[in-house]
Amino acid sequence: SRRQRQMCIRDRVSVVDGGGSGVRCAAHNAEVGGVANSQHLYGLAADLHSAASPAEMKAAAEEVLGHTGGIGLYGWGIHVDTRQGYARWKG
Repeated sequence: SRRQRQMCIRDRVSVVDGGGSGVRCAAHNAEVGGVANSQHLYGLAADLHSAASPAEMKAAAEEVLGHTGGIGLYGWGIHVDTRQGYARWKG
């Protein structure tokens, strides 16, 4: 399931703060600078922070998601989502 894939990524990278931003309402999404079609609005995304480096976190996410879903690499960690299709970016 989508939730199981997100939890597997969290477990592999030892998420330190409970996982960061998950589901957002439209108002909060706008406040934090989220894009209009953010996967957070649909409950399909998580922002993950860890003692592991963002590059290590991205590698773990790639192993779990393969050629599906979304992974965004940031200085603070990674964004992962279980959208249909494939998306990768640096923020």
